Amino acid sequence: MSVVDFANVIDEMTRRITENPLSDVTFAGALRFQFQAGRKRLNERKFFETIRAVPVADAEPVIKALRDLLISYGDAARRHATECPGDRLMSGTDDHAPAALSEAALSLATLDNGSAAALRVWFRTVDQEHDSFAAEKVFPAYAARTGFLGVEALRFGIWFFLNQWQTVSFEQSWLGLFDVASRTIAPEMFARIAWEEACLVANDEARADEAAQLSDYLDRLTGQIGNTEWGNAAADQLRKLERLP
Repeated sequence: MSVVDFANVIDEMTRRITENPLSDVTFAGALRFQFQAGRKRLNERKFFETIRAVPVADAEPVIKALRDLLISYGDAARRHATECPGDRLMSGTDDHAPAALSEAALSLATLDNGSAAALRVWFRTVDQEHDSFAAEKVFPAYAARTGFLGVEALRFGIWFFLNQWQTVSFEQSWLGLFDVASRTIAPEMFARIAWEEACLVANDEARADEAAQLSDYLDRLTGQIGNTEWGNAAADQLRKLERLP
């Protein structure tokens, strides 16, 4: 199959999600796809492993299709959650299956420097309390792809950090997120970005930690950025922003 063929298959996944209620294309709380390639049948994991092997230089059609898929699924999942409160869809029916379209999200994070917007939409469908795939697989793939270089990547990293309330294997370093920030942007700019993302998380009705307030998220940030000249300047600026009416 060519890259265009892969993109067409992903577009067909998107079509099925957007043209039908999710309750019509799921079974026992699972949204999963099977793929036919000649006489060979592939499950989602095998199909997206093949996608992740596409050279990045050739991957533009697949990247666009994956972005559309995750955004469309996120929108459909929000509607589904309104109709069926508490029903989070998984990629399989066993107890350890990750969230629906986890392999697609991993593929986009692996291939696409500009995947942040689509990944935000998908991450909000994940049940963090019971599913570590997003944190332990997808976010590290994003970190490896982008190196958190650029404002969009830093914003997404900070947003994820504030949303992640479970223990993760990279908790001590956050995969270099705050180190990159200290080397690439001024502390005042970091504080402004962090403040804006903290406000988004605090005002998100779908967040995991419903008891947390804006001040709690700002405390998490100031506790992470370190006792350095840059870190102290960023923390001071965050405190100034917190005091604004």
